[in-house]
Amino acid sequence: MNPCACGCGEMAVNRFRQGHNTRHTPESFARTFWRRVDRRGPDECWPWLGTTNGSDGRGKVHLGFVGDYRLKKRKQAYAYVVAWQLTKGPIPDGLFVLHNCPTGDNPNCVNPAHLFLGTQVDNIHDMQRKGRANNFGWKDRLTAPTASEWAT
Repeated sequence: MNPCACGCGEMAVNRFRQGHNTRHTPESFARTFWRRVDRRGPDECWPWLGTTNGSDGRGKVHLGFVGDYRLKKRKQAYAYVVAWQLTKGPIPDGLFVLHNCPTGDNPNCVNPAHLFLGTQVDNIHDMQRKGRANNFGWKDRLTAPTASEWAT
């Protein structure tokens, strides 16, 4: 038996212990992440080139093994959230990463300059201000005059 090639210090029959060949150090994870980004100019959107969520186009990242902690189930995170954490640090409790792309919201953008932190209320107000609230039926609610017309 030899030491596992991932650097964990455990012994392995083969080159890696089972599952350790996909383990990332923080440095290798960041390197792999940024290879999947089309970094353009500082003011342009940086599209995520990896896997996307088919319904809304947001990039997603699989977090199976990070550091020395092996997750029991493969977890996923949105690529723009990971981009924030890699460049600006942890996200405080109660806050979310929101988009503010100059050309309109681009859910696939991971440029840290186009991201900001806000509460869920901030996100709802941002959606309404940018005209995206229709996705959740907010624009389709009856207004008072329409409701009274239905009553007649």
